[in-house]
Amino acid sequence: MADLTSSSPAIDYTAKDFSSFRQAMLDHAARVYPEWSGRNTADFGVLLVNLFAYMGDILSYYQDSAAREAFLETATQRSSVLAHAALLGYTPAAAAASTGSVTFVTDSTQPTDVVIPAGTQVTTAFIESLDAPLTFETDVAVTVPAQGGTATVSVTEGTTAGSQTLTLNAGTATEALVLVDSLGTSDGTASQSFTLPAAPALGDSVRVFVGSDVVVEWQGTNDLLTAAATDRVFTVNSSDTGIVTITFGDGTLGAIPDLAVPVYAAYRVGGGVRGNIDANQVVDIGIGIAGLYIASSSAMTGGREAESTESIRTNAPRRSVRRTAR
Repeated sequence: MADLTSSSPAIDYTAKDFSSFRQAMLDHAARVYPEWSGRNTADFGVLLVNLFAYMGDILSYYQDSAAREAFLETATQRSSVLAHAALLGYTPAAAAASTGSVTFVTDSTQPTDVVIPAGTQVTTAFIESLDAPLTFETDVAVTVPAQGGTATVSVTEGTTAGSQTLTLNAGTATEALVLVDSLGTSDGTASQSFTLPAAPALGDSVRVFVGSDVVVEWQGTNDLLTAAATDRVFTVNSSDTGIVTITFGDGTLGAIPDLAVPVYAAYRVGGGVRGNIDANQVVDIGIGIAGLYIASSSAMTGGREAESTESIRTNAPRRSVRRTAR
């Protein structure tokens, strides 16, 4: 039997970039086609070598990326880290909006009580770092007595997103109107994803509605792995910048929305530590209401950012260890 070890070239499996691929192919060509000695970049053979080296470099990058994203310790993409956390049963902390209260007062000449609807926007003065004022919304409706009367109402930082009104439970005693954004229509495929158009969106505020003639609200879940094939559920994933994507099931783990039916979402935009401000910083009513002004506001507290990727990387394994210990 012939000894192949002496004639077979050594292969460096760690050489995986353009230059290494190119040199390896040129070295191989020199052994197989010794009569081909041209190395001018205009040579068609060199052109082919460069093209294959370029393709190999790209494929090598994707191979390395796939290997890196396969492990929690080395993953760099937030989507990969979130997927690992889900497998470990860990739910990252979502961003939260700050809350507080605002006290309204009527003018002494205001002859009647003033009703302030829920969702009325109040704002701070212009904040240079945000290039805009900070907006809060009243949580409930409140009536302010006439002629200098006051009333205090709780407020939450952020705004209610939506460009159209959706009617729920039409024709029933529980009929209600909800402000929503249209996300598009279902294509009937498994694991469909839709991105909310406004950001930063508060993931735990997301409500999803599916249907045209009959609109049905689907329920959020932390893990589709626990869902049955008929469960109308979805998951919510938030990026580091607050862009939120909702994902439906695949027909085995969670239901698939029917083909061509509209998908809508109701949600809030805001959240984060930027909403934690000192007392008496809320000074204006978004849409002026005659005979009414803001007397004072409390400090706004409780705003936090979504859990960072590095924090998830650290905390998710600890959650898994605690579950195993039980």
